[in-house]
Amino acid sequence: MVIKNKIKQFLLFCAILSFSRVSLFAAQFDAEEQNVIVQENNQSDASHSESQKKIALVIGNARYKGTFEALANPVNDAKDLQGKLIDIGFEVNCITDADRKTMYEAFKKFYTECQTADIALLYYSGHGVESNGENYLIPVQANISSEADLDSDAVLLNRVVEQSLDVLGGASGGNLVVILDACRSNPLAKTRGASRGLAVIDATPVAGYIIAYSCRPGTFALDGDGRHSPFTAALLNHIDEPNVSFTDILGVVRGEVQEATQNMQLPSYTAEISSPLYLNGKGKVSPRKTTGSVTASASALYVVVIVLLCVLLVATVTLFLLLTERGRRAVAKASESVVRGVSAGRKKATAFAQVAQQKINNVKQSVLSKTESKKEVFVQPEIQSKVLDSVVVGKSLIVAKTPVTLAQWNEVMQQNVALETVQKDYPVTGVSWYDALSFLNALSVKDNLEPVYNLSDPNNVLVDNSKNGWRLPSKKEWLSAAGHASLVNADSQMWYDKNAEGSLHACAQKEANKAGLYDMFGLVWEWCSDSPCSGQRALMGGSWDCDCSWALSRKMQSVLASYKSDNTGFRGVRSI
Repeated sequence: MVIKNKIKQFLLFCAILSFSRVSLFAAQFDAEEQNVIVQENNQSDASHSESQKKIALVIGNARYKGTFEALANPVNDAKDLQGKLIDIGFEVNCITDADRKTMYEAFKKFYTECQTADIALLYYSGHGVESNGENYLIPVQANISSEADLDSDAVLLNRVVEQSLDVLGGASGGNLVVILDACRSNPLAKTRGASRGLAVIDATPVAGYIIAYSCRPGTFALDGDGRHSPFTAALLNHIDEPNVSFTDILGVVRGEVQEATQNMQLPSYTAEISSPLYLNGKGKVSPRKTTGSVTASASALYVVVIVLLCVLLVATVTLFLLLTERGRRAVAKASESVVRGVSAGRKKATAFAQVAQQKINNVKQSVLSKTESKKEVFVQPEIQSKVLDSVVVGKSLIVAKTPVTLAQWNEVMQQNVALETVQKDYPVTGVSWYDALSFLNALSVKDNLEPVYNLSDPNNVLVDNSKNGWRLPSKKEWLSAAGHASLVNADSQMWYDKNAEGSLHACAQKEANKAGLYDMFGLVWEWCSDSPCSGQRALMGGSWDCDCSWALSRKMQSVLASYKSDNTGFRGVRSI
């Protein structure tokens, strides 16, 4: 009896010790972790800013001689941008009025620095030209009288971009930012392979990149009358804004340039990035939960100790019960109760299963009876509009065969404008994003469909995609309907700057794509529903006055929703 009492006292002591050690260990671990979390959150902004390596190559070429006229502002643009970038933590190499050798040496240094960079930025202000889909930067001493001289006297920009991306993608994993204020007047534009402005650089995204252009493809930028060009002036106003993504900055810059030049110049950009890119800061900071100095081994030890102590506790209680008469009676009584409970539960479960199976059998019999008495019939939905000629693309989308024409616009909007026969099939242009929505709502009513858009407040357009009316396509839907660009024959399927002869053409004059749709590429830019930036909307497809490379790159142009141009139209879609 004395031995049993001693054993019980020892086991009781072990149980108390187990509980106390578990509580103490957990408290110490939680306190240490919380301390590290607080320190990490307090220092997150500063450590992020310090840890990022940001490099920049800034070039401003102004003092041209010979074929290319001298420019007033590129040197000012480059030097002032250098100051802005230094202020937000960039290491900047700035060169001005550079010849070809100096530019190549600067690019070589830039490639080396890209190996360890998180953000690599290249800015160029000066003359740049496009020839046969390739873009060239012009050194100040270049003697270029024809396109044949470009390879020997100019710098091939496409190669610079590709090589920078290769280095970033293979080494640091950083992002590339290219800013081109280079679409000045081109004396070679009248030659066979050259065009106004630059072409879109369709780079292979081995690393993330943003390429910003001072104007739309196929157009030229203004040098400006003040200290800076209109594009760089707007860029300098916003590039150092903290915690604002660079694409959002470009959206604001576009609006300012559009206003300053009275719609004569519209900046654009292309991007292949997986997350927002910040030149200054990193956006809104969310606390990161981290164990800091609390290592993974400590976490593992914590788990092991908890498990061992729990096992010891269970063993202690079990032995205590078995070594006492009262404990043995309690265990026996509990076991008997468990057996009775399991037996009763098994009976209830069996009865429930029988009832459930009977209900299932009744449902099956009902379905079989209905199927035998009435076969399901699939009814092809009515796809034709009273106004638009359309086709079904994929399984669930109806798409108008052409952009909306002048005749269709007049009929739906009840504008009794006299049109010559030849004009009726021309696409309607000069319409804003809001104008397109108004037309599509009116067309929905005319076709006895439910309008998708609530336009009572132009600043807050409400979209109800559960309605069956006509609407603008999303970018994804537009790309699906357009098909892959590699299947497009430019001359036979699209109007662009090389074959449009400087003017708009009627719809459906070129071959349709495999889906039976006309003019998806070229002719007019087409509005989409996407909103890449606040207040802006997407345009897809290129137009009659731009290079075909822009259209066939399947890249989006971002403009203000109020934007109107003689190269912009739209087409309607609706869901089945």
